[in-house]
Amino acid sequence: MLFSRYFDYFGASSNELICVPTAGLANRLRGMDSAIWLAENLDRSVKLIWERNEDCHCKFSELFEIDLPEVKIVEITKRERVWLNRFGKRLGLNKSQVKLRVPESWTLSDEHSSLPTDFDALRHHIGARPVRIAGHKRTYLPERPYSWLRQKSKLSSEVENLINNLPRPIVGVHIRRADHHVSITHSPTSAFINAIANKLNTGQANTILLCTDDRSEEITVKEAFGERVAIYRKHSTGRDNPQAIFDAAVDFISLSRCDEIIGSAGSSFSDEAAVLGGINLKKLGQEAVTNW
Repeated sequence: MLFSRYFDYFGASSNELICVPTAGLANRLRGMDSAIWLAENLDRSVKLIWERNEDCHCKFSELFEIDLPEVKIVEITKRERVWLNRFGKRLGLNKSQVKLRVPESWTLSDEHSSLPTDFDALRHHIGARPVRIAGHKRTYLPERPYSWLRQKSKLSSEVENLINNLPRPIVGVHIRRADHHVSITHSPTSAFINAIANKLNTGQANTILLCTDDRSEEITVKEAFGERVAIYRKHSTGRDNPQAIFDAAVDFISLSRCDEIIGSAGSSFSDEAAVLGGINLKKLGQEAVTNW
């Protein structure tokens, strides 16, 4: 059993690209989107390691599915990962992999990415070894981002029930709070209130879809704009709660279905919802932020 889980985790095939996405929901999804595109260009199958931990305590299979035969999802717990790493290190079984890492400072706007786009040269460098890439940054932007991602029926149903009867145009507003100091500092509530008022007063929006992890922000915006604000009621906001991750996924997909998004500085959630929907994004205060 341990050997089976080891090969699920570290990979047994020389033609595999193993992706270990980290951090929260949107960070993980963009890492996976990048890895699948990279694997396609390297003619490799993909193994996606989805770890349930304090950053995202929900199974991938409870939210999404992938219908690509060359992509496999391996779901593990944090405890399993710790034991598997110890097991692999003790036996030296993980030394044969090529590890591609993304520096924290790399962004899509950089002139030179940390991962190459000369795929012939990269194939030559890798040879017949498995490739492992871990992290939460977007390293590549495919022509059709997230074309592989399919919502589970429960998630899809919640999104449809929220979005379908809202008068358009719908402007999605994502106010990130909790532990996100960049958003708290550079995207104040007053800026969102002003931006929302402008959209409603100029007819650019008939509905505001508010997505936030802070109940006090919901109250403030709702008091300011009343029935023109739609909100998906959260059951929980703690990342260690599977229901909270499901609720976040509803917000994420719903944002992507809006006509445009007003987002939070430094938030991958705002970024990736816009990428998924192929819609315009304005992040309040983003001009003051670097390396996001």
